[in-house]
Amino acid sequence: MMRKFHLLLLLLLQNYCWAQDSIETKEDFSKRIFEAIVAQNEEVLKSCYIIETEIVQIFELHLPEELKESAKQRGAAQAQKLERWIPMDFQELKKETEAEKINWKKAKFISFDAQNVEGAPFEAYNIHILMNHEGTDYQINLSDCWLVGNKWKITKSIWMQKV
Repeated sequence: MMRKFHLLLLLLLQNYCWAQDSIETKEDFSKRIFEAIVAQNEEVLKSCYIIETEIVQIFELHLPEELKESAKQRGAAQAQKLERWIPMDFQELKKETEAEKINWKKAKFISFDAQNVEGAPFEAYNIHILMNHEGTDYQINLSDCWLVGNKWKITKSIWMQKV
């Protein structure tokens, strides 16, 4: 019986260590977003946005007790807005790429840049993906990204601009 307990404990410890080692980097997140856009995969892109339970999780972990309840209410409202914004973000991105005549099969990921969101009580960044299409550079902007568990999530919007 004790041997089974130790084996179980060892397996749990290995899973915990594996999960800690598998935290997504901001660069990997940027590439995941870029690849979803290139593939025009709205479902993958949708999975990169934060949901209400993740907002609550972040607030529970990082905010002082006196701020948690009001923050959770604001977080729930933000999650509801995101539900409406996600399809609009994707459609706007499509319109922008059509207007610029971007053929995503010819687009190349160049680099990314992450700027710390000032004043956030947890890890939050604005991430900019630099890409090139037939000699013209564009920047895909990911507004207010948070690390949730071991994955990065967008909490506001995505938009693109010529650089």
